[in-house]
Amino acid sequence: MISNTTVDNSAQINVFVRNLKRTNGFAGQPDRLEITGSTFTNAGDNSAGDNVTVSLRDDASNSGANFQTVVSGSTFSGVNGEIADGIQIDAGLNAKSQVSISSSSFNNNTAINISGANNSTTLFDVLNNSSILADGGQGINVAVNGTASMTGTIADNIIDSFNANNPGFGIDAVVDATGSLTIDIDNNTVSDFSIPVRAGARNGGTGTANVIIRNNTLNSGGGFAFGAVWVFSGNGSGGESNDVCVNLTGNFANDPFGTPEYYVEQYPGNAFDLQGYAGSATSQSAIQTFIEVNNVAGDALVETCCGTSANFGNSVCPTP
Repeated sequence: MISNTTVDNSAQINVFVRNLKRTNGFAGQPDRLEITGSTFTNAGDNSAGDNVTVSLRDDASNSGANFQTVVSGSTFSGVNGEIADGIQIDAGLNAKSQVSISSSSFNNNTAINISGANNSTTLFDVLNNSSILADGGQGINVAVNGTASMTGTIADNIIDSFNANNPGFGIDAVVDATGSLTIDIDNNTVSDFSIPVRAGARNGGTGTANVIIRNNTLNSGGGFAFGAVWVFSGNGSGGESNDVCVNLTGNFANDPFGTPEYYVEQYPGNAFDLQGYAGSATSQSAIQTFIEVNNVAGDALVETCCGTSANFGNSVCPTP
């Protein structure tokens, strides 16, 4: 446990934890790092680094880390240009990761970075954080690579950028390669990023993304403001067969430059299901109307440039 502790001005990373093998004597119970009531500032005096890094991998026996990271009531901040992430939690190989981040504040380049690679499994919750501030990066980044599986909820957070020209994403949840993601993005307020929420699956292989985006207030802003929600299946890479299901409902979206608030994008060879949609699979106008009716004021755009197509299905998206 790290409790009521201040870590400041490290050469690179304020706190670095690396776990290669489960050590807890109770079968199935994870090892645990708990951070509470603590402050981490100005990492990276000599070389840019995170305030807190948790790296989970395997040892030679392939038994793998089984690790839980719990953060509450803590503060993460850093000088622009020195710090990378407020907290980064990365699982690889066959590691198992459980993450809970709540009631904390962030002021970093990218605030929260949770990732999984290889054949790892991650369960995560980012809840009730009243101030998540980012500079040129993301507020919350969720990245799935390899055959990793990630499942979690991002809810009741206030996410903003203090950089007037931030081209990044408030919440970025993306599957690359053949991994899978199930995520519920609920009741967050996200402002001043180029795009407040981006989610989907892309690149060669079969990636699966089940994405619920509901009841959020999403305000794009800054010099690169471009819509409020961008969800996609594929990006035109060779050998793609991604499968994306999106439940998009009850959101209030605003773009100050008057561009469409919702972008849904599908490339040939990739499946895209829009929960509750019963109209024509290829009707751009019907898809647009459906999104407008199911959200609070705004426009929807189905892109047809760059090799995209519209062939939307309807299914019930799995929940975390």
